[in-house]
Amino acid sequence: GDRKLPKGKPKHKVDDKVLGMSMISSGEMFEATVVKVRAELSNSGEPVWEYFLRYKKWKPKWNEWILESHVCKVDKNGFERMKDTNSDVHEKRLSKAAADKKAKAALKGNKEAQKEDNIDRAPDTVSEKPYMLSIPTTLQRRLLDDLDMVEEHKLLPLPRDPNLQQILARFEDAMLSSKTPEPDPKGLKSFLEGLSEYFDRVMPISLAYSFERVQMKKFWMQSKADNPSRPGIRPSEVYGAEHLLRLFVKLPQLLQRAKANHDLSRDAQPRFAQLLKWMDKEQEIFHKEIEATDTEYLEQHQKELS
Repeated sequence: GDRKLPKGKPKHKVDDKVLGMSMISSGEMFEATVVKVRAELSNSGEPVWEYFLRYKKWKPKWNEWILESHVCKVDKNGFERMKDTNSDVHEKRLSKAAADKKAKAALKGNKEAQKEDNIDRAPDTVSEKPYMLSIPTTLQRRLLDDLDMVEEHKLLPLPRDPNLQQILARFEDAMLSSKTPEPDPKGLKSFLEGLSEYFDRVMPISLAYSFERVQMKKFWMQSKADNPSRPGIRPSEVYGAEHLLRLFVKLPQLLQRAKANHDLSRDAQPRFAQLLKWMDKEQEIFHKEIEATDTEYLEQHQKELS
C-alpha cells in the first residue's frame, strides 16, 4: 500500500538469531528467531520496523511483535545489554514483591498476613510446634527458584512427571532395597499412604501460590471433561516434588493447626528426614522446564484476585 516505510533497511531479516525484549515477560530479554518483519507506525506516528519473534524454548503461542529498538544482535554487546536489562527487571520484580508483601501485611494486620502468605520461606519457630524439619540447602534453593518462577509469571507444566504418587513409590522401593533393610515395611507403607492422602487434602488449600490457581482450576476442569465417568483426579496424581517440598515447609504449622492425631504425627519425624535426604539425592525428580504464561492467563489471574 502507500504506507510510509521507515528510514533505512531493517537491521534483521527472517531466520536471524537475535535477542528480543519480551513484553509478555515484562521486558526481560531472551534469545529468539525472527519469523516475520513488517513496517508499523510507532506511538509518535513515525514508521518503524517490527519483528515477529519466536523465543528459544518457548511455545509458538508466545511469539510476539517487537519494535526494532527492543531487538539486538547476538553478540558481546547484545549479551551485555541482555544481562543488564534482565537484572533490572529482576530487581524491580523483587522490590515490587517486597512492597506488595508489606502492603498486604499492613492491610491485614500481621496475623492475617501470615495466613495469607501462601508459602513461608522457612518454617517459623514457635515453642509449641510439634517438630521442626531441617531442609537441605539444595532443596531450600529449589523453594526460592519456585518463588522466582511465580514472580516471573511462569508455571510448572502439569501433570508433573514423576507425580507425587510415583515419587513416594520410588522412595519406598529405595528404602526396601537399601543396604540397611527397612525394619518396618508395613509402617513405611502406612506412612506413605497417610502422606499421600494428607497431600491430597491440603494441596488445593495451602500449597499453591495464588498465581498457580487459574492453572489448577483449568487442569481440573479439563480432566473432568476428558474423563466424565472417572472419579475426580487426585492432586497427588498431578503435582510432584515441588509441591511436596512446599508441604514440608508448612508441615509443622499445618499439623499444629490440625492438632495432628494421625499417621503424620511426631513418630513420623524420622521418616520425613529420610524422605528429604532421599529427595536431595534424587534431584531429577524436580522440574527442568517451566512455561511462560500468556496475556489471557494474566488477565484471568487478575480477575481471580479482584
